[in-house]
Amino acid sequence: MQRFRRLAACWIALAAPLAAQTAPGSPNGNVLARPVSFHIRNATLGDALTRLRHEEGIPLAWSADLLPTDRRVTLDFNGETLALALDVMLSGSNLGVAVARDGTVVIVPRTVEPGRGTTVVAGHEMTETAIEHARLASGVRQLDQIVVTGSAVAGAPEREMPTAMNVVGSQRLEESPYSRVADVMRTLLPGVVLWDRGPSGPPPQVTSVRGVSSFTTRALKTYVDGVELASPDLFTLVDGRSIERIEVIRGPQGAALYGPDAINGILQIITRKGTPGSRSAGLRGALTAGPYDRPDLPDAALYQDYSAALTGGTSAVGVDAGGSFVQSGSSGSIPWLQTWTAQVGSQAVLGSVVLSGSARMGEYQYGDERTTINGVTTDSLTTSTIEEQGFGLTALHSVSRSWQQTLTIGQHRVSGPREPNRPALLTPRL
Repeated sequence: MQRFRRLAACWIALAAPLAAQTAPGSPNGNVLARPVSFHIRNATLGDALTRLRHEEGIPLAWSADLLPTDRRVTLDFNGETLALALDVMLSGSNLGVAVARDGTVVIVPRTVEPGRGTTVVAGHEMTETAIEHARLASGVRQLDQIVVTGSAVAGAPEREMPTAMNVVGSQRLEESPYSRVADVMRTLLPGVVLWDRGPSGPPPQVTSVRGVSSFTTRALKTYVDGVELASPDLFTLVDGRSIERIEVIRGPQGAALYGPDAINGILQIITRKGTPGSRSAGLRGALTAGPYDRPDLPDAALYQDYSAALTGGTSAVGVDAGGSFVQSGSSGSIPWLQTWTAQVGSQAVLGSVVLSGSARMGEYQYGDERTTINGVTTDSLTTSTIEEQGFGLTALHSVSRSWQQTLTIGQHRVSGPREPNRPALLTPRL
């Protein structure tokens, strides 16, 4: 009997700290003790929390305006508890966690005044009403079904959709003197604003779009040949000379067709795939070299751009394959850039079925003179490398003139300082 009492006392001593972290009466009281396996490198706190919520299936909620924008997170957890993972992610941010009665883990400020019906939050108490407000501020909600009807608008013959959209076709792209996707977007799609330091340093990224409805997420939901990109900013890594058409839907109109996470709009990039029935082959190439100058650089840097592509087709199949190499400055200078891409696309007509596919890969390596660590920016050379691989396959079956079926499968992977901010598989919560 004495041994039993000692074992019971040890068990109570081990269980007490865990019970202090959970909400009394919670249906999922041990949620903070749940083991997680989570790996992320140099991502923002918001992206890290989003990936933790979707990859581990944790009911995690927070208000975006509470998160520090300059905090970067790197984690490598294998079976550690959720409580430890959140403690590491939120350390030094004056934020803590609370568990609501329905089991939702809520990110809340640590300094909360005590009140009635409270839950312990990192040594403080928080009312259940405050927890519910924080959970509602960011929790995903199931919307009612949205049905959109209408007729095709004039001026967009490429795609009959009841939605106003901008289309940049192959003729305008060929007439454009620019090969960088950032320059093409800036000149041919006014209203899409990109943060760009020119042909050196980090890849450009969208900062604002005229007509958006969200102030927290500015990037467009981006597709290349029907496959969503893991990080929407990396559409600028596509070789501009391999693009056949660019389509943009601005604002919340795209959410009715592509889901609620497309509230800011849709960007579709369609690459070249050759022309079936052409029965010919062609070779195109370009070479550009010259000085690249910027006001904050002491000396001009040598800019080099080389590209080549082969296109052809038979009675039923079209093929287009090419590659590019760009270098600005030299390794070790500030700043410098070296990037290469390779892509191939093809389409085939098989009776009432049209098959089209594309594959690409590339590397974007750059040296940046501005390094931000823990919110402190210093001037030093930092070399970063972004790698991406993607492929897509689309089958279009024309049953009749008014009935078509489309199936698209594909994958896009990216590694480097631009971590994927899209979950590998979308969960029902999205």
